[in-house]
Amino acid sequence: MAELREKVARMKAPQDLWRIEDYLRTRRKEIDDRYDFRYGVLIFVFAGLYREGFITDADIHGLSPDKIEDIKRMSEPFPPSD
Repeated sequence: MAELREKVARMKAPQDLWRIEDYLRTRRKEIDDRYDFRYGVLIFVFAGLYREGFITDADIHGLSPDKIEDIKRMSEPFPPSD
């Protein structure tokens, strides 16, 4: 909210409103992707949240060992390409 208020306060021309609309659309997509609770993509959501530090080992405790392994593996950074 604070970031949006700053953007609105910096508006000088009516067309600045479209930049704010673009910002809001982008943020909405980021949030929708981060918290997508469809069953088929949960493992990817958990891996992303784990990588970003939003969830920890304690949060995924109780999942099957193979799912925990998948979450941790998918949360690792990609190796550099040659």
